Amino acid sequence: MTPYLIAGAAVISAAAGFYGGWTIKQGQWDAATVAAQQEAQTQREQQDAAIARQNQTHADQVRSVNRKLADALERLRNRPERAGEPARAACEGGTGAELSGPDAAFLEREAARADELRAAVSACYAWIDQVTGR
Repeated sequence: MTPYLIAGAAVISAAAGFYGGWTIKQGQWDAATVAAQQEAQTQREQQDAAIARQNQTHADQVRSVNRKLADALERLRNRPERAGEPARAACEGGTGAELSGPDAAFLEREAARADELRAAVSACYAWIDQVTGR
């Protein structure tokens, strides 16, 4: 055999070996990339489901607060309006049963607003815990 034929065969076999090794390694890299993408997608879907549950819980809490407020305001319709006389100095008990309709409605609305804010803060903390993995 001539030296050129031997050198040509060596070059061809080196190129074939390089191409085969590159193809195998590229396949491994692609498989690792696909596996990482699938794992990331699964984690994202789990996070989205958890966030959806948290949003539903928050919406349920707000609906409950609004329902309680509507019931309380309906009960307060029968209360008398403010009297022209000044407030009594010595109130019997602290139940609020002697409050006028508008005053009691104001307090009910403030309590409902506070409950909505509490539900919103609770939802925010739950979301932060979900994101940070606590």
